[in-house]
Amino acid sequence: METTHVPKKESAGEKVQCVVCGGVGLVKKDIIVCDTCNGIKCMYCNSSGLKQHPYEPCEVCDGSGEVVKS
Repeated sequence: METTHVPKKESAGEKVQCVVCGGVGLVKKDIIVCDTCNGIKCMYCNSSGLKQHPYEPCEVCDGSGEVVKS
């Protein structure tokens, strides 16, 4: 028996590519090194050494890359 893929029906509105992130879901940010550990890794920077990472999720599309066309 063959199965066919049936796409889900979208709720209210057509989804289009986010113009802020270009459909990727991430936005480039400046890197900020942790002041407490100076990039060595501590509990204040969640052991990453950075206060702000180079890419953050897009605030417009919540990281999905798509927004509902209004």
